[in-house]
Amino acid sequence: MHLTQLHFYSCSGQFVTHRKLEGTGEISRLVISGSLAFAAAADGGLQILSLSNPTQPSLDGVYIPSAGYAFDVAAAGTAAYVATQTGLQTFDASNPGQLSEKAASRATALMCR
Repeated sequence: MHLTQLHFYSCSGQFVTHRKLEGTGEISRLVISGSLAFAAAADGGLQILSLSNPTQPSLDGVYIPSAGYAFDVAAAGTAAYVATQTGLQTFDASNPGQLSEKAASRATALMCR
């Protein structure tokens, strides 16, 4: 089963709306920070949705990693931390339509005998 769209419910459990995400990748992690939702969506990259109007969530920003998929995401305030096949990338998402990369670190494979 591939999760490619989000369904939004009110606090009472009533269905409000849904939002299809970009790309064909499965969402592996979804986190909410303030009025933003951050989705790690494999080949769909990092997708940022505004939840300012819960009945009309809008796709505010997308980052497609140049090498590898977005497998995981964490967020604190407007900072987003994205795990890809090549490492960890940190973004300032205060303006989701124009993400700015703050830092990147390469993953290093270790082999033990």
